[in-house]
Amino acid sequence: MILTTSDMSMVGDILDFNLRNAEHFAEWEDKKSPDYYTREYHRFLVRNEREEMKNNSGFVLYLTDKKTGRIIGRVAVFGMLGGNCSFCTLGYKLDRDWQHMGYMHEALQEVIGILFDEMDMHRLEVYILPKNEKSINVVKRLGFKQEGIAEKYMRIFGRWEDHLRFVMLREDRQK
Repeated sequence: MILTTSDMSMVGDILDFNLRNAEHFAEWEDKKSPDYYTREYHRFLVRNEREEMKNNSGFVLYLTDKKTGRIIGRVAVFGMLGGNCSFCTLGYKLDRDWQHMGYMHEALQEVIGILFDEMDMHRLEVYILPKNEKSINVVKRLGFKQEGIAEKYMRIFGRWEDHLRFVMLREDRQK
């Protein structure tokens, strides 16, 4: 597995990833607008990802299969704050056909290393729907601790849903 940032040459591959997994992701994301599954919209998404990275407010890394070059997942880091706050939030999704193989665990380990060792973050947060046991297991194996519940944190398929908040502090990191 290779982690890479996006560029305009990847628009078609990112669109393909989202189209292949539209039904699978629907359970965990908000409703998509009709234009979401278009090249134009995905060009907008890539431009936005590049702008966030330039502004140091976040970044997105795509998981790519070494053999086929196919995008199999995505890790987003957003809401990055420095200074005396020094924290960010992580979100991620993995192709339905690539689950239970350790790819997301490996990708998140690498991202955690970048955030703590290279970007000097102190606190990482992940918000997960209580029914998403697979995701809960991934972050617990990485050493995240449940800190509480974020009521009505995110709209999922048209409804505001509570999420569990998991946190990893730099000093609690498992290497």
